[in-house]
This record gives sequence, structure tokens and C-alpha cells, in this order.
Amino acid sequence: MYCGQCGAKLNGQAGFCHACGATRGAFPATRQSSRRPLYWGLGILLAGLLVVIIGAVMAANGAFAPPTPPPIADRERALVTSYYSDISSHDLQAAYNRLSPAAKRSQEFNSWVDAYGSIETASVSNVAVSNDSVSFRLRQQNKTDSGTLTTISNGSWHITNAGGLRLNTEHLALLYDSYFLDKPSKTEPISSIYQKIKPSLAFVLTRTSDNDVGSGTAFCIGSDETNSYYLTSLHVVPDGSVSWILPMNGKATDVATVNVLFRDVDHDAAIIQAQIPAVPILKLQAGLPTEGQNIAIAGFPFMQVEIAALSDMGLKGLTPSLHLGTINALVPDGSMIEFDATTDHGNSGGPLFNPETGVVYGIVTAIAPGESQAVQGSFATSLKVLWPFIERSKVRVLSTDAPPE
Repeated sequence: MYCGQCGAKLNGQAGFCHACGATRGAFPATRQSSRRPLYWGLGILLAGLLVVIIGAVMAANGAFAPPTPPPIADRERALVTSYYSDISSHDLQAAYNRLSPAAKRSQEFNSWVDAYGSIETASVSNVAVSNDSVSFRLRQQNKTDSGTLTTISNGSWHITNAGGLRLNTEHLALLYDSYFLDKPSKTEPISSIYQKIKPSLAFVLTRTSDNDVGSGTAFCIGSDETNSYYLTSLHVVPDGSVSWILPMNGKATDVATVNVLFRDVDHDAAIIQAQIPAVPILKLQAGLPTEGQNIAIAGFPFMQVEIAALSDMGLKGLTPSLHLGTINALVPDGSMIEFDATTDHGNSGGPLFNPETGVVYGIVTAIAPGESQAVQGSFATSLKVLWPFIERSKVRVLSTDAPPE
């Protein structure tokens, strides 16, 4: 028998509960079950249900989702930036590891390193992703005997295997805008400088629609394995004329036809192209020389053409002439340079250069005869005023000072 009040077990003869004092009449025949286990079960059930509800809400909001990887475009941008950062920090193995398997098979690490051994720094800007390629602007500095060669260029990488983000070198295409030396070339004897200038010169022969024949000079500012690009005066290759060019580099035996690519009517300048490979290019100076400075010109004055015409070799026996002088004056806006080196018809289009370094300041443009018909002054169009024209042409040129970026 158990107490109906507190549930304690009672003696069968007891008249009251010895635990709580309840009278015998309140005692049930059997012990009543406690409700505490029921309460605990309901509490655990409710707590579990609450945990399930909270977990579902947090999962819906992404609280338990794995970290979302960055977008493919961001990873590709980061990959290209990291590639050139590795090269800049000379961690070439890390840079090489970013190449695609196909690129690695086409060029082993040791041969790949040879192309990057002289690099001092490399950095990219204007990085943009479009479809499966990444375009960028690359600024790269290389060590040379004359100083640090800084290359500014536009290019693009083709991305292969988006999951692994590997670069494919077969799709690397750098379009050189310009590059320059931050240190001037070492001074050399004038005779040595001129021997380096001569292979970059060319004689230009022109026939107009009226069958008038003219001639002039041009000098190479860019070249590759197929074509060479020359700077000259526009009046040497006037519109509507047909022109030919005879290079002085000794590699071409025939006169080549000229293709006039770009014209600057305001400054009497033209960039012409000929299928002549691997012509040495002259260094250009985007700034101005100083008044009183020694200068030189080289080209094909009219008398040289007359001598060649009388020789048995004809034009193939033609040789350029070197003339030394001084910078007399600079036109206030820097567009024209007056000098006093001996100049004649046929010198037009030739380079005005520093005889100690070979750096070109301008294009010989005009002569001004006095009353006695003696030449009183000669003029060259400065490369300073022509620099935007040269940059727009996208011809790879060598300059001693940095053009505006």
C-alpha cells in the first residue's frame, strides 16, 4: 500500500502515512506514477524541434553553406597578376607552374627561364576579363648594357581549363607601344656612331602621277622578321605617287616597293613600310636638343644621286653622306629645329641626330637659301611634336626617354 498524498510505501496496519501524515482513507491500493518523466520528455522533444527549426532557417540563409569561391573572372585576373608578380620577384618556378600543361610541354623550364633572366621588374594594370581571355597593360624592365630597358605594352592571355586556371603561352600576344632606355648610350667616336647609323638609312625614289621623279631619305624606326618601318618627310612620298626604297643594311639586293602607312600633313611626316627584314632601328629622342649642341645629319643629297647615276652600278652604288653642324635655334613651340650642317635636296626625310650617341632628334625637312642662293639655314621637324603621331602608328620604336603613359 502506498500513500495517495506522497506516494510513500505504508505498513499494511498503519492508520496514517508516517511520511506526510495523511489519513489511511486517502491511500490508493497501488502506487501512482510520477509525472516528472513525462515533463522531461516533452521538454526534450520541444528543444529538439526548436533546434531543427533554427537550423533550417540558418541553412536557408547560407550560414552552414561552404564558402563560395570567388567568381571565375576574379580568379583569372588574380592569376595573371600573380604570374607577373612571380616573375618580378624572380620566383620563376612559381610563375612557370601557372602555365598550362600544353605550354609546359612546348617549352621546358630551363629554356623558358632564359627569356626571363634579364627581367628586373614586371607589373600589369588595366586587367580585364572577356570571354576566355584576360587583357592587360604590361610594364617590364630589363637589364641591358646601356641601362634599364623599360617596355610598355598591351597584351592578352588565353585562359585554358577554367577549373585549374592555367595560362596558355600560345595565345600570348604583346603589342608593343614603345620602350625606352633610362640611361643615355655611352659616348663613342663619331666614326663608330655613323657606321651604326648607315644600315638604318634608305634611299627613297618617287614617281608622281605626272611622271616627275623625286628622291629623298628615310630611316628605320621599327623592324621584324618580315617588314621594316621607316620615318621620312611626307613631301618625299606625296599622295598619289609610287615610291621605291633602297635599304643600306646590306641584306636586300633589290629595290623594294614602299607602302605609305601613315601621313601627318600638319608636320610633313610619313611612316612607310617595306618588305625588308631585320633592319637595325635608330633610337629616338622625344625631347628637344639644346641650342649650341653638336648635331649631324645623314642622307642622300642630290649630288650623291648624280654620282651614282654616272657609275656603272647605278643606284646600287649609292652611298649616304654624313654632315656635321650645330643646333642654331629652336622654334618657340619646339616643333622645328634650325641647324647649320650642310644640307641639299635629297636630304629630306633623313635623321637629325646626336653624333656622340646616335640618338635622333628630328627629320630633316627644309632648307632656306639666301639671296645668293647659298643655304642660310636648314630645318628639321622635331620628334617631340611628332611623338603622338609615332605612338598612334603602334610601330615598335626605341626611345631614350619615356613617352607619356
